[in-house]
Amino acid sequence: MAKLADSVGLSKGHMSNFERGFVNITVGTLIRIAGALDTTAMHILCGMGDSELEKVAEELHALPWEAQRELVAKVLRARPV
Repeated sequence: MAKLADSVGLSKGHMSNFERGFVNITVGTLIRIAGALDTTAMHILCGMGDSELEKVAEELHALPWEAQRELVAKVLRARPV
């Protein structure tokens, strides 16, 4: 754990507290931890690797900004109240 903590710029104590659920971490720190472990934040949070959800997220990210906005608007209009 000390090596991982060093590689992401955290103290061993802070990593231990995070691991035990005593503190929260930022998304940025989660991404750094995932990178150090050669995985993704999605995999850490959801246990997903190259899942369909990640593939969809990558496809959405590749869309032009305006297309992303339009898709989000459609989804928000379609969701049940």
